[in-house]
Amino acid sequence: FPIYGRQRSQGEPALDELLEMHLPESRERLQAAIDCALREGVGYVVDLQIRVESAVRWIRATGGVRQRSDGYVEELGGSVVDITDLKRIQAELQQATELKSAFVANLSHELRTPMNAIIGLASLLTQSLQGEELNQMQLIRGSAEDLLGLINEVFYFCFKGSSFF
Repeated sequence: FPIYGRQRSQGEPALDELLEMHLPESRERLQAAIDCALREGVGYVVDLQIRVESAVRWIRATGGVRQRSDGYVEELGGSVVDITDLKRIQAELQQATELKSAFVANLSHELRTPMNAIIGLASLLTQSLQGEELNQMQLIRGSAEDLLGLINEVFYFCFKGSSFF
């Protein structure tokens, strides 16, 4: 039980002793999983936090019961794996994803705002222009609208699957 900070020579700890090492919320979740396994004869997999010395660690507890044909539980068994590094990497990945999403949202705003201003101003100017100047302003407005459409498509692709859409 090195995950729990125990040496093998200390022997197998009692269930109450193991539960005491879990943080309160994890203790409740593990106890509920064990109770369900005993009551319904099913296995469980739960991610939990434990305190070993002064450090908090994440473990994945997997367990189940062995029953006789009459339903009597003969044995409750399980294993634990230290997943602290996995949880740390998941948290870092989540943070990086949130930063990327914020950056893309900000960049989207910074590009769309001036494009909308160009389109609006070009639309106003086309009302007072004639001849070649009108054709050139319509070309500017059309190009700006095309560019805005392209920007929208790029950002839609970037946001796809995120919380923005």
